[in-house]
Amino acid sequence: MARLLGTVWRGTAGGLCRPVAALAAATTLLAVAAIVLGGARLPIRGDADGLAALDRALAFLCLGAVTADRAAAAIALPAAVLNAATAPRPTVKPISSEPLAHVPGKRITVALVNFPPGSVSPRHIHGGSVTVYVLSGAIRSQLGGGPPGLFKAGDTFFEPYGAVHLYAANASATEPAEIMAIFVADEGAALTTYLE
Repeated sequence: MARLLGTVWRGTAGGLCRPVAALAAATTLLAVAAIVLGGARLPIRGDADGLAALDRALAFLCLGAVTADRAAAAIALPAAVLNAATAPRPTVKPISSEPLAHVPGKRITVALVNFPPGSVSPRHIHGGSVTVYVLSGAIRSQLGGGPPGLFKAGDTFFEPYGAVHLYAANASATEPAEIMAIFVADEGAALTTYLE
């Protein structure tokens, strides 16, 4: 626990953001008490990667680099993301695909992607650029080199061609989520390729 609290303090630039450090320390103490008394689980992994996620999220929040929702997304990765090999995968239903007459060799494809509760789309790339609109529920997502994000119904995000999408996961273990994905890619390109 001292290591975790030290991580919380270090992540806040040694006291640059004392109110958040105090809140995080209090929350950590309550979570540990819940584990000892009732067998509850912390929303982060106890290994170095989990502690690093907490450290980054608190530092970003203290410095005003991200919103509280986006900082929380870095901390509370769903269990499915941590165990992507055993988690259910989303299902994809293409709804249209048309050539772009003004851009020879390119095609626009629209698909609905349903994320059952606890599902995850593990590390992958797309054969073109993708714009995503969240229709229902909430999705946790992170591109390589970028911060994790939490996207709720009505939010959008963009995946540029060549970006590695580290994961996309339903933020809920009990409710489904659905997105609309709009791909612009070369004719015949594989729209999604899993890397693991």
